[in-house]
Amino acid sequence: MTEGTLLIVDDDAALRDALAAVLQQSGYTSEQAVDGEEGLKRLRDEPDAFDGVLLDWKMPRMDGLTMLRHIKADPRTAPLPVIFQTGSGDEQVLKESLAAGAHYFLSKPVRRQELLATVYTAVQGRRRQRVLWGHVRDSARTLALMDQG
Repeated sequence: MTEGTLLIVDDDAALRDALAAVLQQSGYTSEQAVDGEEGLKRLRDEPDAFDGVLLDWKMPRMDGLTMLRHIKADPRTAPLPVIFQTGSGDEQVLKESLAAGAHYFLSKPVRRQELLATVYTAVQGRRRQRVLWGHVRDSARTLALMDQG
């Protein structure tokens, strides 16, 4: 069984491949997108296919912050944990990312242990969330049946 599936969204192909390799070595699967537009399309096409998103800040066509805002505006993708990564040391970037709904923030160059610890925390949180939502749905169905009775 896989540890989880991440969508890696970054315009740097070498970095995407390096992140995917580190994740694969630790039991995760990943898919890749070259920018926010492609990443958003993948999420909208399959909103339940991913346990989290590794998202770059600066990208062509649609930057990471814009993509994040779209993710959080759609109820199907809003619960996804988003891990922002950037080479910028600007504190404003951190503030804007967290204010827009990023769950985690990594500075480039991303260190392996920091990446894996952050991904683990994000994926486990997403799994717990899915289990809890399953319990809520089951309880709602039970209450509906009791109400009918």
